Amino acid sequence: QEEIELRRRLVGLDPSNATAQWGLGACLVRLGTLQRTEGHHAAAETLLCSAVDHYRALRIAMPVSAVDQELASALSVLGASYMRQGKAESAREAMEESVEIQRGIVAREGQASDAGLRLSSMLDYLGSLYMNTGRLTAGLAVLEESLGLLRTLTESMPENPKLRHGLSITLIKTGEARRMLGEAWDASAPFYEESLALSSQLVLQYPRIEDLKRGL
Repeated sequence: QEEIELRRRLVGLDPSNATAQWGLGACLVRLGTLQRTEGHHAAAETLLCSAVDHYRALRIAMPVSAVDQELASALSVLGASYMRQGKAESAREAMEESVEIQRGIVAREGQASDAGLRLSSMLDYLGSLYMNTGRLTAGLAVLEESLGLLRTLTESMPENPKLRHGLSITLIKTGEARRMLGEAWDASAPFYEESLALSSQLVLQYPRIEDLKRGL
């Protein structure tokens, strides 16, 4: 909180100070995330909304991909905060905007990039939100988009266990989405089978990683 106030004063003295502007947005997101973790959801929402507004203004003054990335990330965290409070519609709007901005970054930087990895994660959250609120067709479409990205990323970095674990989880979610839409088991089974094969390989390669064992 003290750092936020200090950076606000620095920005007030010199609005063109990019370092102060950048630092202010980052501090707002960090404190908002901390407040959310500690269960102070109203305070978290206020801070994260301030961060989003800050990055929106900064995006106009500094139209670069790095600002787009910070805005997309802040919107994603805000969406998660809304979900914790049961504000499904606000969460959907924040996450959809986050995804659209991130898609633009990926269009410029390519799928096999850090931006592509962030987009796959955002799509996964949005897909889960859609499925949990009854928007099954939209949820499946978003999960399949995430799945395609994860396949591209995994092909470019085949030895990365986190990517392969993420692919395994999204395969399960995609299979479940298809079953919720009424598809026959034969149509969904390949997604579960591929996930099981991936998880089995990962546990054999990395037997000490507990998350992988739980995934299997």
